Amino acid sequence: MNNIRKIRAQQGMSGSDLAKKMGVSRAFISRAELDCIIGKKNIKKFSEILNVNPIYLLGADNFKILPKNEEEKQILIDIIKKL
Repeated sequence: MNNIRKIRAQQGMSGSDLAKKMGVSRAFISRAELDCIIGKKNIKKFSEILNVNPIYLLGADNFKILPKNEEEKQILIDIIKKL
């Protein structure tokens, strides 16, 4: 289970608000929150809009914060490439 709905709710954002910021339909947000395949491009976009680490977004609770340096950023990129 990913953390999209949880993060969105914590930030006081509705599904419609997130859809508008993403430039997608509300139905897309619903599918993404239900763990339908959302793709690397959208994972990046979700993480940027919600200001969270993409790995945390995908459900890894111990990766909540964004990378602090280039080494951490590269580790995350490598993990995402393997998805």
